[in-house]
Amino acid sequence: QRLTVDSWSGLIANDFCPNHRIEATFASIGDLSAVTWINTTSQGNAYAQRVGLVVPIAPPPTASCDANTPIPVGAISSPAGGVSIQGVVAILGQVNAPDFGRYQIEYAPAGTENYQLIGSPLTATQPNANSTLGQWDTRTVTNGSYNLRLTVFANNAYNGFITYTTPVTVNNPAVIPTAIPTSTPNIPVMPTVEFTPLPFDTLGPTPTLAPP
Repeated sequence: QRLTVDSWSGLIANDFCPNHRIEATFASIGDLSAVTWINTTSQGNAYAQRVGLVVPIAPPPTASCDANTPIPVGAISSPAGGVSIQGVVAILGQVNAPDFGRYQIEYAPAGTENYQLIGSPLTATQPNANSTLGQWDTRTVTNGSYNLRLTVFANNAYNGFITYTTPVTVNNPAVIPTAIPTSTPNIPVMPTVEFTPLPFDTLGPTPTLAPP
């Protein structure tokens, strides 16, 4: 069965849980041994992949969201959507979710799903409003449009999750290479030497020899 469910609780989505709806495929299999085979063997995993089931498979939900269904909250408050950023950017936000497990921050070029993790998945206490969720050194990517994504994971039987995405533009200034100074070889200057001419004796007239 393919149903529209709340991604956090796994309940059938309705007006009580309108914000995190996903399409999910469930297996209506009454034979528990067959479910075990699919979830725990390589042949069963291959079969699930062939028919479009996500392992471990789960039975379809029978209940829907109601007024008592807990609604998780998460948001990126800074940088604001659509702003231009540069350098090392602090990502601020908050998480307030029942059955909280962990959260992570990622980025991807706009229009793609090639998300890269910023830092590491965190399992600390849920961050309050305007807490630092992570830091992104935008100098490690090329300038352009990106999406920042906050994903919060539930610690519940459904392994639920929620995501929040905000668009930003990385616009770091061009790096101008530093000119390497050209140095002149340090050739020592030889001292000037004064030469004093030596005195020479002046010869007298050349003697004339008489003929024999």
